[in-house]
Amino acid sequence: GHQVNWTKIYADWPFQEEIEENMEKELDQYEDYIVRSFFWKCLSWGVWIGTIVMFHKRHPYVSNLKKWRRATIGHFLSREQQALAYKDGIIGIEDLDFRKVKKDDFFNPRYDDILTPEERAEMAARES
Repeated sequence: GHQVNWTKIYADWPFQEEIEENMEKELDQYEDYIVRSFFWKCLSWGVWIGTIVMFHKRHPYVSNLKKWRRATIGHFLSREQQALAYKDGIIGIEDLDFRKVKKDDFFNPRYDDILTPEERAEMAARES
């Protein structure tokens, strides 16, 4: 019988290099699609998260709380000024800005820790 010489057929087969190049191009296209789709997924997730964050920032409850905290007297005073004014009884606890003055400052009876030596000397001269 006649035997088919597959090696000769494959060696003589035209467009073999073109086929391999097209397969490589196809793989490159798949990789580009993966990268591109990852970019668009990240972009859409960012849009959703940014929308949620902006809606939450503009929520009426959050805005009212922020307004109430901004309207306090302590917003316009420094940390030391708030501590001294509260210690002297000039402003109450509802007027303190707790973004600046913390629980440790409020519950600490030794307010000399946040005074400079000059202010400490002034207070000693005032008390005597």
